[in-house]
Order: sequence, then C-alpha cells, then structure tokens
Amino acid sequence: MRTLHHIGLSVPLVAAILTATSAAALHLNLIKADDPGDANLNLGLPVLDMPFNALDGGYPSMDQSLAITKDIYQLAHYGVKAAFGQHGLGWGEVGVRGMTLWTDVILLYLPGGDAWLHEEWHRAVMRRRGIDSCNGVYDMNIGASSIPVRKVTDDDLIALKRDHPADMIRLPAAGIEGSLELITALEKDSFFRGSNVFNTYANFLSYLSVISYVQSGATSSVNEMHEESNDEEEDMDDRDFVGHDFNSWVYDLFRPEEPYEARGTHPHGNGIRRYRDTDDLSEDEKDFMHLQGRLAYLNLLDPFLFSVRSLQFGDSALQTNLSVRHQLTAFGYVIDQHVFLRRDPFKMFIRWHHYFNYAHYFPGLELEFIDHPLPSVSAATHFSLRLGGWLQPKDQEFKTARSAAGGLAGLRLTQKFLPSFAGYAEVLSKTQGWVAGTPYLERAFATQLGVEATLN
Repeated sequence: MRTLHHIGLSVPLVAAILTATSAAALHLNLIKADDPGDANLNLGLPVLDMPFNALDGGYPSMDQSLAITKDIYQLAHYGVKAAFGQHGLGWGEVGVRGMTLWTDVILLYLPGGDAWLHEEWHRAVMRRRGIDSCNGVYDMNIGASSIPVRKVTDDDLIALKRDHPADMIRLPAAGIEGSLELITALEKDSFFRGSNVFNTYANFLSYLSVISYVQSGATSSVNEMHEESNDEEEDMDDRDFVGHDFNSWVYDLFRPEEPYEARGTHPHGNGIRRYRDTDDLSEDEKDFMHLQGRLAYLNLLDPFLFSVRSLQFGDSALQTNLSVRHQLTAFGYVIDQHVFLRRDPFKMFIRWHHYFNYAHYFPGLELEFIDHPLPSVSAATHFSLRLGGWLQPKDQEFKTARSAAGGLAGLRLTQKFLPSFAGYAEVLSKTQGWVAGTPYLERAFATQLGVEATLN
C-alpha cells in the first residue's frame, strides 16, 4: 500500500513554501535558472527484460516501470518549461517552478507517477513468485489517502511466506525502494547525461513521502488506518496485500519462520487478518522501526535537492557530487554513499554499501562506468560496465552474524542510429543477494534490449 495522507493534507502548504522559496532564491541568485529553450532530457525504455517478461503477466519489470516513470516526469518537466517559460507564455522562472510543483503533485496520483511506480515494485516482487495482483492507482482516485495493491489471495501470501520468507520481507519495502531508485535515476541523468529539466520538486516530494511513511510505522495512527480499511473491505479482493508497509516489514523481519496463517482471522470472519497493527509488534520491533524512521532523514543529505548538479574544484575538469541513501532490505537495511564522478569521457557512479541486520555490519561496493565511447569500433558506439561485490547476511537472515560473499557484473552496449536515437543491449549476472532495483534475491542472469532518445 502507498499511503499519501501523511503528505496529502500538507501539499498546499508545501507547495506555497517551495514556490515562495524558489522566488526568494532566484531573487538572491541562489538558484541557477535554466533557459527553457535549452532544455535537454534523456529518455529510455527496456523494451524487453528477460527472464522477467517471460513470466505470466510479467510486464512491467522493475526496470521497465522505473524507466516509464522517469520518462513521464522528464517529459512533464520539459513540457512545463516549454509551455510556460520565456519562449512560451513567458511566466518567468518562478512561475515555471510553481507550475512544475503542481504538476508533480498531480502525477503522484496518476498511472506512471511515483505512487504507480511504488505499487508496481510491490507487484514485481509478487509476480516474480507467480502471484497476480492489481495496482490501485488505476482506480484514478485523485486525492486518496492511501492506494492499495488488490486482488491478492490469502493462499498466495501463505505460500510466499512459507516458501520464500526473504521475498515476503522484501515485499512491503519494495515500494519505497522504487521511489528512491527513481530519484537516483533522475540524478544520474542530470549529472552524467546533461539533463537540465527541473526535477527538484519531484525528488523532494518523493523524499517527503518516503520519510513520513517510514516514520509512521509502529505508531497509533496505523491502528486507526487498519480499522477503517477493515470496516470497508468485506470482499477479500478489495483488501490490500499488507496494509501499512512497514509494520508488515518489521513484523516478518523479526518472525521469518512464523506461518502466515498465524496472523489470525479477519474481523469479517472471511480470510486472514493481514494487517499488522502496532499492538501486534513487540517492543523490540517497535524500537527497530523507530530507528528506521530516524535513519530515513539521511536521504536528505543530497545536494541535488538544492539544485546543485555538480561540484567543481578550482580549474580542475573533474566534476563530482555526493549523496546518502537509506533503504530497507530483505535482511534489515543499508546506508549507501553515492559518489558521482565525471571528467569527459570518463564517467563513474559509485555506491559504497553499509549493510546492517539486527546487530551486525556487512560492507559492499559497486562501480559503474557510464557511456564510455568505443572509437575503435565506431564513434556512435558506447559501453557501460557495472561491477559489484559485497558481504551480506547469510541466506538474507536478520539475526545471523554469518556472512555470504556475493557480487554482480553487467555490461551495456549502446549504438546510436540517428543523432537523437539509440538502441542498447544489456546483460547482468548476479549471485545470491539483495540488490536495489533487481527483483531476484537468488542467483540470476538477466538480459535487456532497449531504446534511448535525447531531446534538446
């Protein structure tokens, strides 16, 4: 479920504050205003993502839904700049920023927006295990306080918890995983590929939603939300798959071996009581959830939020940027340090992983070389290389001190066919382990074929 009531009531206030802040910052020359006529953005879509697309109903995959949402936001922001900027209606930069913010608020509730992506990543984890579901964003309930993933059977959830307990734990956390990976994808486009449409408000709203939602876990408001939902959901098909995402996440994190049916009977007497109230959690579980609520603020350590696309030191041609990412995983949580480096044609993205389960720390590192030219083949041919290695808790267990080594390797070849269009082929191989944006906790080999376009 994606809950929006934590930010829904404050959206007008947030909109007013951010618009006024933009006006003041522009007046004081604190924000570099881009020329709407020079807007540049990069679009892309994995047309085929195997083996995920071979599953029954296996579209979209995590990467596909992420690409769709990223492209929609980029196009929306590009359109606002073109329509209302100095070459359009001439509203001025403050007007463009204000219109961009309201566009991002509306997109929260529409197919292809952040809430849709959130639910699609929940669904991808279930679809990976043969479980069908329905994304509640398609109900088009604009202004809803929560959006469910419906039409999931109790039998499917019983089997998932019994046969794949790590996937059951990862399942409710996958929604905010998608939102955070969307921010990372937009920032990578901005830093490495020169996209200069204004994504700051979209990122801020995503961060605000993630932080407020994680913080609301293990609080009394969850009980009230579940009571209201249970009263309205007499038909099992109308019920969300977990209710509040993070009460469910922490409950199963601490109790991976508890049978799903032990949750008890639904208040209407038909089916299992899926939703975990705060009263169902132990004090240890509440404390761990509250810790995650505090750690979620680390996501705000992100210069992109302040329109700082890159940092350059002196006369050096090297550009860089840094950010911090907190995410929930199948075994606990991870705190990542993102490092962006660019000195054309060299482009590198680094994720330094700090994995934590109940009481232990495990390290990891990923390196991604991006869009490096292959002039010996063709000036229009580029490659991207991704390498990673880690120690994670053995078998994704929450309370183990034992570690298991793992890693990944990926290669993408991109061929430009026209000045603004390209095609690419990508392969990725990974060992057992949790990787953000990858639905496979087990060993996997995946391939993609896709297209890219650039608009200037």
